[in-house]
Amino acid sequence: MARLLILWIVLVVGILIVLNARRILSFQRGGRKGIPSENGRMTLFDVRSLIQKGDRERAIQIYGKLFQTNRCEAQKAVEEIEKSIQGHNRNS
Repeated sequence: MARLLILWIVLVVGILIVLNARRILSFQRGGRKGIPSENGRMTLFDVRSLIQKGDRERAIQIYGKLFQTNRCEAQKAVEEIEKSIQGHNRNS
């Protein structure tokens, strides 16, 4: 009886670890590839990732939606982010 209980506990803990690990890995993978996070919303990190990939147009669109700005303001902001990325890359 004790063996069965221990086996059951080990099985449940193992399943919980696997499920939690999958959730954490999918969240990390999403943030790094410019994919919307689990709640389906893009973040400023995603905008930055799109800029680094060269998808400037999409970055402008996403920035505009995130901060509810017009296209001109979003474009200026994306340009500033690009400059900060370039400055960071030169200093590295």
